[in-house]
Amino acid sequence: MSEQDLKRRRVLVTGATSGIGRALAEELLKRGGSVALVGRDFGAVEALKLRYGERAHFLSYDLRDAAGFRALAQEAHGAMGGLDGLVHGAGVFRHAPLSEVSEEQLVEQMEVNLMAPIRLTQAALPLMSDGGGVVFLSSTLGERPILTSPVYSATKGGLDAFMKAVAVEGAAQQVTSNALILGMVDTPMIYQKRPGQKEDADKKLEEFAQLHLLGRLGNVTEVANVVIDLLGNSWMTGARVVLDGGLLVKEG
Repeated sequence: MSEQDLKRRRVLVTGATSGIGRALAEELLKRGGSVALVGRDFGAVEALKLRYGERAHFLSYDLRDAAGFRALAQEAHGAMGGLDGLVHGAGVFRHAPLSEVSEEQLVEQMEVNLMAPIRLTQAALPLMSDGGGVVFLSSTLGERPILTSPVYSATKGGLDAFMKAVAVEGAAQQVTSNALILGMVDTPMIYQKRPGQKEDADKKLEEFAQLHLLGRLGNVTEVANVVIDLLGNSWMTGARVVLDGGLLVKEG
């Protein structure tokens, strides 16, 4: 995507107050775009608002609230004067084998990881400019689950299928829809303690790194740059783009 194109891009990003979502929002703003930052922690993005002013719009929202997605999409559209891109960056992962998954863990992961993207896309798609783009952040765990990821894996598998349905519906507006299949990226999510975990954090991180062919975790800037490329590619749609440091190749 050219710098001139980016300056015209108005993008709604969920999960924009931490991890990949925040890095993406900052990169879009740095390159001249406008961003509606959806999250619940204004303090985490206050510096972006101060630095980029009217191009950074913080929208406080709990993605588990099923009733307000239409209003959220309309607020983002109004704040930026239009909507060219939608990136589903929010996600939660509650490690537990299936036999130990609580109802609360089940509902939270389904609501945030799968139902929220469906509801928000449903609300946002009619508002999107022709030639816009939707990007879903997905995971290798959608096709290669681990013992403690039954619900998380199910949500990501469902997200990948929904992405293709959005590509079909969005084609009439030349709106693209793609999923980015991520390996392990250095974000707060990977620091969660897993059931039965006894190793110290540094040792565990090294183990995670060695799962990848390249021997390291991904970083948020690498992911943000690929998301921006996907938003700007007008002939890629319905695609699962793997960005995993060779994790699936090494495990395969």
